[in-house]
Amino acid sequence: MDTMTKKLMSAVCAVAAVAFPPPGEAASVPPSVISAAVASWSQREAAEVLDALDTALGTYVDPEKGEAARAFTRANRARYLTLEDRVAFAGQLTTEVGAALGDKHFYIRATGPGAGVAAMVDPAARAAAEAAEAYGIASVRRLPANIGYLDLRSFGSTPESASRINAAMDLLQDTGALIIDLRANRGGGAAVMDALIGRLASSPIPRSVRLWRREDGGFDRQQPESAAFPIDRLYGRPVYVLTANFTISAAEAFAYDLQSAGRVKVVGETTRGGANPMNRPLHDLGHGLFAYVANGRSENPITGASPNGVGVRPDIPTQPEDALAVAYASALEDLPAAAPDTRLGGEVEMARADPEAQLRSSFDLTPHQVQGGARRVNEPRAAP
Repeated sequence: MDTMTKKLMSAVCAVAAVAFPPPGEAASVPPSVISAAVASWSQREAAEVLDALDTALGTYVDPEKGEAARAFTRANRARYLTLEDRVAFAGQLTTEVGAALGDKHFYIRATGPGAGVAAMVDPAARAAAEAAEAYGIASVRRLPANIGYLDLRSFGSTPESASRINAAMDLLQDTGALIIDLRANRGGGAAVMDALIGRLASSPIPRSVRLWRREDGGFDRQQPESAAFPIDRLYGRPVYVLTANFTISAAEAFAYDLQSAGRVKVVGETTRGGANPMNRPLHDLGHGLFAYVANGRSENPITGASPNGVGVRPDIPTQPEDALAVAYASALEDLPAAAPDTRLGGEVEMARADPEAQLRSSFDLTPHQVQGGARRVNEPRAAP
């Protein structure tokens, strides 16, 4: 993994992504809201948390799997009560109960007192946290040869976040191809997803239906709707989506629906496969622990499936650190012919001759940070 990607991943992995969105949205949170956890606690507190978790697992979207996870947790209760570190307790339950559920989106987070807790359970605090994170928009730029680049770290859940993503797309509207970087995206809410899919819907994009389990055990069916835009604001040129195993939740739902509709090419690594959503607050287990227990699942009308458990498989597999160079080189081949005696024609010619050099000039990278990526475009696709 190159230096740029190591810095990117370590910065994002150093913090947890937890919170809840308004009804009907997947869950995540900007990383700045997580406060330091207090580790020590008692067996009595651990027992109370396990009791609360047992109740929460009874509401899991798949009742059979939920009961299996409850049985597993009860069978291991004595062992969990011996864990004296609260953070280690949360981590072990996340790994083991998540495996029992077969759900890579399940987690338990330990927090300390302060604003971190408020941002996980209060919509106003969450909105403020989203704003402080620039609504997940890390970078918007024009790469050489007029290829757009959008680095999106989370999907905002507020009307303000939709407004900001539309502003970003306005800047990219006249590019000849677009790269959307989700390698460091941990998911989020529906507002940005609905807006961004709407901007990319030069032809209709069927959306995955969401099935929400109710308290009475029945299910409600929800059909997401992409935002509508006038034709002059629709982006109809080629789009590439960059992914990594780090990519999860709403980021997977976004990439999956667009890939299933044939609207984008996914470049990089298979995503995490934690795509079951939740449209309610995190479960407060007490003593500063909160659990994400999905009460929803999705079903794409084209595939009849979802990325949960399997992830979004790339159209062009490559290592995450190479994905940008691979997508850029491929996007260059998609560009329409430009007159060679124009400025744009000269840019395209130079970029096609040495795409890695053009990326280095745009990002001010050292040669080894993009080396080798462009060569992968012409390699045979690996078997799924």
